[in-house]
Amino acid sequence: MDINVTNKTIPIVPCRDFNCIPFIVINVLQALLCLTVNAVMFLAFLKYPWLRTQTNMIIFSMAISDLLIASVVIPYQTLGIYVVYLVPSLQYLMDDMYFCFARLALGSIFNSVGIMHLVLIAIERYMKICRPLAYSSIMSKRHVLAGCIFIYMFRIAIACLHLVWFKWAPGTDCKVEKVLNPVLLRGNTALLVPIFLASVGCYVAIFRRVVLIRRNQNQASSLIVIPKQVSDIQDTCAIETVDSGVYREANEDNCSIPSQSSVQGIHVQFDNEDSACSGSRDTLSGDTLTGVTVMSRSFSVRQKDGKTKHRSRKGRLEQNAEMHQSRKECRLIKTILITECVYLMFYFPYVLFLWASISKEDEMWFVLTRYVLKSLFTVGCGTNPIIYGVLNRNYRLAMKQLLRMRGAR
Repeated sequence: MDINVTNKTIPIVPCRDFNCIPFIVINVLQALLCLTVNAVMFLAFLKYPWLRTQTNMIIFSMAISDLLIASVVIPYQTLGIYVVYLVPSLQYLMDDMYFCFARLALGSIFNSVGIMHLVLIAIERYMKICRPLAYSSIMSKRHVLAGCIFIYMFRIAIACLHLVWFKWAPGTDCKVEKVLNPVLLRGNTALLVPIFLASVGCYVAIFRRVVLIRRNQNQASSLIVIPKQVSDIQDTCAIETVDSGVYREANEDNCSIPSQSSVQGIHVQFDNEDSACSGSRDTLSGDTLTGVTVMSRSFSVRQKDGKTKHRSRKGRLEQNAEMHQSRKECRLIKTILITECVYLMFYFPYVLFLWASISKEDEMWFVLTRYVLKSLFTVGCGTNPIIYGVLNRNYRLAMKQLLRMRGAR
């Protein structure tokens, strides 16, 4: 609480005099950690063009936000909370209206910019996985850049509204914070609800889509397995397996077709009527094809001239490319989800604690708890690039190359 003495107030702060030095040191270390890891990611994105995908552009924008937190917000908050009590010549700042406004607005802008970037990432991933045909037009690099700029402009506009919305009457401890905090915190919390629901909805849709893709791939893989009975056939219709790509040499004098018992449930796909065994198609008629499954990409036939139809090989390559791309997208989604969960794990406790404890802001336990949670949130801004850089293969290689170049110099 405040002690009123001749119209002056003695604010509750976490420290007094030189006891503030440990808090200042902790803030400086947090700022250095955040600056270092985000600067490495920043430089890697600028140096290596192959990192400039839509997803990495949003991560890069988040890195800029974290850099501004480390270089502007943390020093400004440290100055406004601790240094002004150590240096008598700076204590006049506590009575300055615009100093208090900047102290409040900076934290509001950049604390919310990060969470809005997470929503943009969720939307971008949803379009990539669930709406691939519309992805290139809706989520182009220009549109992603415009979305990142809009996030910054939106938060700056919301923060600047406080300059004309409220009556400014700062006291010696920036009492304007106590006027704005209830409205600001409840407004930010209300904004988090649709943001969180939108992100969850996108990732639920992505999860369902990935499960469907995996199921289809497993079914396709189970249908292209060649049994031993078929692999042992030595005939003119040399069978090309999809998985191994091994060709069996043809024997024009011995064009035998397996019996019903050996081909039941399997269909040998002929690509050309002019194949070496085209005359033996009649033996595969009638009851021989009972229960046979047709798979256009399962087998291909070697022709008389030694050439193989390219349709089967092309289909196999397309299928392998699709499976590889699917696995790549799944790994990227896992990386993003881990990064976002760590970010939210540090962000939500800080915001929700402030929202639930507004009436306790004059008590010492509240001030200390807020400091601890704010410090954890700042550490989270520094750990996000580390997590993403370690789990994302492209960024990991780029950051290693960048660090090696710096070390060589």
